[in-house]
Parts: sequence; C-alpha cells; structure tokens
Amino acid sequence: MPAELRFFDSRGQEQDVRIEGLGRVSSVKFTLNPYASTRLRTVGGSGPVTQGYVILEPEDFLEHRIGATAIFRRKLPDIPTYEASVPFGPEFEDKAYFPFDHRNGYLSGVAFYNDSQNYDAWGELRLDFHGEGGTLLSSRVLNLPPGHHTALSLTQQYPELVGKVGMMVVVINDRPVGGLGGVAIVGFRFNPDGPFTTITPMLSLREFADPAL
Repeated sequence: MPAELRFFDSRGQEQDVRIEGLGRVSSVKFTLNPYASTRLRTVGGSGPVTQGYVILEPEDFLEHRIGATAIFRRKLPDIPTYEASVPFGPEFEDKAYFPFDHRNGYLSGVAFYNDSQNYDAWGELRLDFHGEGGTLLSSRVLNLPPGHHTALSLTQQYPELVGKVGMMVVVINDRPVGGLGGVAIVGFRFNPDGPFTTITPMLSLREFADPAL
C-alpha cells in the first residue's frame, strides 16, 4: 500500500524536516505490505524550535487504512530522558472534552489543527473551562484559520486556570451546515519534576455508540 507523510508549518505551508537517513524533506513516500511497519526519526538541531503538524495519507484512502503513532522525546542535561506516545487520529466535527489538573505545579499543553481546507469555512473555536463540579470557570475564543495549527500552555494563555482542575470543552463556533473538516487536538500533561504524558481528548459516548446495542 503506497502512502505519504507530509510536514507543514503552523500556517499550513510545507515545512522541511530533517529525517534520519533522508536529510531535509517536506514529505516522505513509502509502501507497506499488510501488517508491515516502518519507522522515521526526526533529527533535532541547534536552531530555534519550530511548530507544525503532520498529515499521513494512503494513496487510495477509500480502499486502504493506515495508522501511526508519534513519540515525543524530552532530553535535557542532568535529568533522565522522557518520552510520550501520541497516536495519529481523526479530527472531531462537533465537541471534544479535554481534562486538566493544574494543582501542585502541573501544567497542560494543547495543540489544535483546523483540518478544513476551504478558506470560506469556519475558523473559530470556543473553549469552555469547567471546574471539577461542572461550574463554568471561563469561556474563551480561539481563532484558528483553515489549514492552520497553534499550540499553547493553558495556564500561560489563560491565567485563571492556574491551580484549577476540571474539563475544557472545545466547540467549533461557526462551522457551516454540511461543512467539511474538523479539528485535531493533542495535549500533554507536564510534571514539575520533568516527566510528561499524553492527554487524549474525549468525545461523548453518544458518538461511539453502536446502533445495534
């Protein structure tokens, strides 16, 4: 099965990435047999940190399926190396729920990607932050044009969340009826001592329900 992995910056432009054994590339094409796997490793550099996103597509997405996971590594002097795994996943088109716990110095980082490629489509998210008992703590709007990506620290961007625990509800504000595309989200929870782990956003159980049940 032929497939392609493509790299983009936060504004949706192709971005070159240093891949071990391949050099600087903005895309990688490969072929996998059934149940086969492959591995790509990015090579860090001494330049400024850049942000962006990756799209993985089989050549014939109607006939074939492919999965992947990304492993993020944090390597600093004089402390152990920590890693966290993030599975590639589809976007959501309605609501997503993201738990957070910022007590005792813990932090949450979240990245959003607007999968809509139609520049007449939506470009705004509403973030509702609820406390542990469900009370609304605050509501914010995040602008995210089609094809764009952004990443932020929740407590740095929204100081009212410092020391709080609860749930962030992400809603697409102005998605047109019948519009295509959605939002992909990934998050990390950072321990003040160094380790970090993946936080996977949740969809409502109704969206996973089997109609036969």
